[in-house]
Amino acid sequence: MKKIKIGRLVLISLFCAIIFSACASAPVGKYKVLKDSSQSLLTNTTDTYMRIEKLQAHFAVLSAKDGPIDINTFKPLIKGQSFDITPALRYREQAFEVLVKYLNVLNVLASKDYVSDIDKSSIELSSSLQTLLEKTNAVDAANAAQVAGIFGTLVDTLSRPIVEAKRIDALKSIMDSSQEDLQTLTKLLIGSNTKIKDFVDLARISIINHANEVRPQHNSPLRYDYDKNIANQLQEIEEILASLDAINKGIEKIPAAHKEIRVSLDQKQNSIEALKGLVQEVQRVNKFYRSLSQTKS
Repeated sequence: MKKIKIGRLVLISLFCAIIFSACASAPVGKYKVLKDSSQSLLTNTTDTYMRIEKLQAHFAVLSAKDGPIDINTFKPLIKGQSFDITPALRYREQAFEVLVKYLNVLNVLASKDYVSDIDKSSIELSSSLQTLLEKTNAVDAANAAQVAGIFGTLVDTLSRPIVEAKRIDALKSIMDSSQEDLQTLTKLLIGSNTKIKDFVDLARISIINHANEVRPQHNSPLRYDYDKNIANQLQEIEEILASLDAINKGIEKIPAAHKEIRVSLDQKQNSIEALKGLVQEVQRVNKFYRSLSQTKS
């Protein structure tokens, strides 16, 4: 509960930054809101993926064959083939990190003190992109060519000196050239989370089937504790699925908010509806930060 309250306070301050930046000459606050909101979505994604890894470990125990235990007994295997989802989760998390690093570059460049931080943020983005390319070749070869070109123009732009007088022009150029890349990356993330939901559904079916096979007899001393444990597991799965849906809705809002901020560089008065919509989705996602261990009785 404390984590949820902190998240809400942060989002309230972010919302205030939106209102303030709408009246300011430079939309610095908007860039911060976009970056911080996306970082919050990434944090929730990491939390949700960790829950899925724990679910996978439980699933592997349930699907283990009867017989002597060896080093492979509790590994996620079906007919000797690995169904370990962890590499795919790490890859998707890395893709999301690239997105956040990009938005951090914009946030830094929009700041008056950008000179001291732009090199650091651009190097972090470049390194994150390189890691993503390596993971793409290993995990998602089908999309390797598509991922290889993401934010390539941006890295080239940031490698050149940007003088103060051209800072806004640089922001415009970067955001114009990156809008399509951003949409491509968010589309990949949304599609990936949809596929991950299929795995979670499969694990849920396995847990239910196994639970029915070994469920203690009605009115037996073990029945209550057993059923409560299964109920908690199924509740956890419901939260995972709901969290993935909510994260997707948040990710879906990012390109529109990005485009909205780009428009604000040319228009002093412009809508902030897309950015507010992103903040609202982040608020919804934060509701899934709950530990079942704290609610068990």
